[in-house]
Amino acid sequence: MARTKTNKPGSTGSSKPPSTASTTPARLGMTGAVRAPVVQADASATPVPSLSGLPSPNPKAPHLGDLDFENAATEFGIDADIIRAVAKVESGGRTGFDAQGRPKILFEAQWFHKFTKGAFDSTHPQVSQPSWELGKKYYVLDQWVRLAEAIPLDRESALKSASWGVFQVMGFNHNGYPTVDDFVNAMFLSEFEHLKAFLAFCCDNKLVDKLKNKDWAGFAKAYNGPGYKQNSYDVKIQQAYEQCRALRKQALPGETAKG
Repeated sequence: MARTKTNKPGSTGSSKPPSTASTTPARLGMTGAVRAPVVQADASATPVPSLSGLPSPNPKAPHLGDLDFENAATEFGIDADIIRAVAKVESGGRTGFDAQGRPKILFEAQWFHKFTKGAFDSTHPQVSQPSWELGKKYYVLDQWVRLAEAIPLDRESALKSASWGVFQVMGFNHNGYPTVDDFVNAMFLSEFEHLKAFLAFCCDNKLVDKLKNKDWAGFAKAYNGPGYKQNSYDVKIQQAYEQCRALRKQALPGETAKG
């Protein structure tokens, strides 16, 4: 996920405040193509908890199409299959929404602890823990229920403590959006907004060149955090990239994939 964390494998994000002046979303002048998701999320998901102030679920949210990946790749001079690889690792390469039309999220108890200075560790252990190791056991719970528990305690900290959408960008990394609320509202609109948030994060944190150069370890450290080796995140991204390239070659046998 996009969040440079204090050693949480599988998460991304920069520890510095996001740049609200990022112009990356404005640079993406293409229209999000709509296609049906290849695989839908589990239809037996827990009913939507009451989350005052958040957008309603959006079951018709447009999904990313091949043209979106290709246009973004052209705009930033990187291989489209690299962007697909990050999506594959972060959300299975399927969809950034659950079956009820909510963005996929993962709530990080160690970040809520940090933002709230541990005020809720004893009373709300499911959402506030001093370390990733202590908080990871709660990943098996419904993440929207956890978010619903945290929001009344400290709304801004709660929204910042979840990772969102196709690329699992942390709320505190709301690059390109003035506030975390603006970011979260955008996450309900479409997967194209998820793509814009990912690219804004990469631009503001100087990751575009790492993607261009296929510097898997450099990207993993910045995007997944300093503990990326525990999760072999760099290896997963490289393998996903190779898989995406192989699939594209099979789909287009007459095309010679660029190196």
